[in-house]
Amino acid sequence: MESMKPLVLVVTEDPLLQKTQMDILAQKGFQVISASSKDEVLEAIQKEEIGVALIDLDIEESGDMDILREIKKHREEIECILLTGFSSQETAIEAIRLNAFSYFRKPYDVDKLLLVTQHAAEKYSVQHALKE
Repeated sequence: MESMKPLVLVVTEDPLLQKTQMDILAQKGFQVISASSKDEVLEAIQKEEIGVALIDLDIEESGDMDILREIKKHREEIECILLTGFSSQETAIEAIRLNAFSYFRKPYDVDKLLLVTQHAAEKYSVQHALKE
């Protein structure tokens, strides 16, 4: 019997990207919710049992790494996958330092993203089961 996949939080300010990511994840059997601001993210992680967060970063324009920092500060066990159109070695190092599960530069391969999301969900489920 396959265990239920953990809830995935899609974090982006882009409504079209949000819908696309949510539809793709739902088709693959994930339960998905979304947030488009830091306040919505904080509310979601306090109310829901989220296992994976897909965070669409627009690092050049804003300090969206703050969302990753906030998630890890409040719920360290959530596996975070970063998606960015802008990347530098410093950004990648910061993501690793903040214990991100994975990091994708746009445009990314959707199949690879789904595979990594599945691995993050499995890691979360195993660690969650071990804690119980």
